[in-house]
Amino acid sequence: MRRGSIPALVNNKLRSLEKRFSTRLKIDDDALARLVSCAWPGNDFELYSVIENLALSSDNGRIRVSDLPEHLFTEQATDDVSATRLSTSLSFAEVEKEAIINAAQVTGGRMQEMSALLGIGRTTLWRKMKQHGIDAGQFKRRV
Repeated sequence: MRRGSIPALVNNKLRSLEKRFSTRLKIDDDALARLVSCAWPGNDFELYSVIENLALSSDNGRIRVSDLPEHLFTEQATDDVSATRLSTSLSFAEVEKEAIINAAQVTGGRMQEMSALLGIGRTTLWRKMKQHGIDAGQFKRRV
C-alpha cells in the first residue's frame, strides 16, 4: 500500500462508518500522520480493521494519537516525541498532496468525487489543490 493513499483510504472508511453508525467521525491530523508513518504491508484490510476499532472506541467520534494501538509502531518510530512530531508535521503537506493526486487519478479529476473520497468539502479541496499547485484538468480522462 502506498503511503500517499492512506489518508484517502482512512477518510473513505470513516465516511462509510459514519453512514453505518449514523454518527460523525473525525481523525486528528497528528493521528492521521502517525497512521501514514506505520508499516502497512500491502494490507488494506488491516488498516480498515484498525480504523473501525478506533471509531467504535473513540470518545465522541474523535480519533486522537493516544487512541492508536501501540503494536502499530515499529522500531522506525523514535523515542523522541518532539522529533516525531516535527518530522510528521513536515511530511504532512507531502502526504496531503499525494492523497489529492491519488484521488484525482482514481476519479479522473472530478472534483465532487474527489472531495467525497477525501472526506472534505469541495471548497477546501479547491483551496488545497491551489496551495499544492495541482490542476484537476490534467487528470481528466480523454475519450
